[in-house]
Amino acid sequence: MEEKNIPINYNCAAFMKNEFLWNLKSFQETFSNYTGEVEIITSNEKNKKSKIIKINNSGYYREHVENQLKRSKDKIIKFIRNEKYNKKHKVVILTYKFLVEKNNGQLFGCPAIWFGGKHGMNTFRNYDTMIVFGTFLTSPKAYEEYFEEHHPDEDIPNFSETITEDGVKIPADERLQIYYKERYEQDVYDSIHRLRPLTRDVTIYFFGNNIPEKLKDELSYFEKDL
Repeated sequence: MEEKNIPINYNCAAFMKNEFLWNLKSFQETFSNYTGEVEIITSNEKNKKSKIIKINNSGYYREHVENQLKRSKDKIIKFIRNEKYNKKHKVVILTYKFLVEKNNGQLFGCPAIWFGGKHGMNTFRNYDTMIVFGTFLTSPKAYEEYFEEHHPDEDIPNFSETITEDGVKIPADERLQIYYKERYEQDVYDSIHRLRPLTRDVTIYFFGNNIPEKLKDELSYFEKDL
């Protein structure tokens, strides 16, 4: 077969750079004749007319979110009605998978999607508002599986140990922090970009913690109480 230099362009809102380079290294070790070149380009676009508004200080963590939503139900419904009927905004909700499935894809009368489930989706590209309920974290088991594959000969950390700084809860181990930011924080970033906040003026209301820093840099950021 004739060999040809074929360029491959891959565009991704949440590119996992470290994971990609790790997989590339494994590929090159298996196929030693591979001589391709990789160029990674990052966009620095911003749109300060799009806004992230963090509501309250709670993380709306998975184990507490249902009780918190019940306690604030009347305020949340009033808040959403204002978005939908007074502002005439199309609203979508981003939250935990179990809540979306439990409520048949609807929450407070709005379509709902879950963390980690809607990469590349264009359905909400014309929506005006996203409301996030929750802080997307993972289990110690997921960290353990990642570590066994990527750091098999290194000292094993405490997979349950976390640190919290400025409302951000992350693993204490720096190697796991890299994995968390690429896999979970980037996932939230990608989900929010389903509304195309760099090319349209949208509003993201965040009931939770661990807002991706890249989003704060790209968009305007505010805090307020419900």
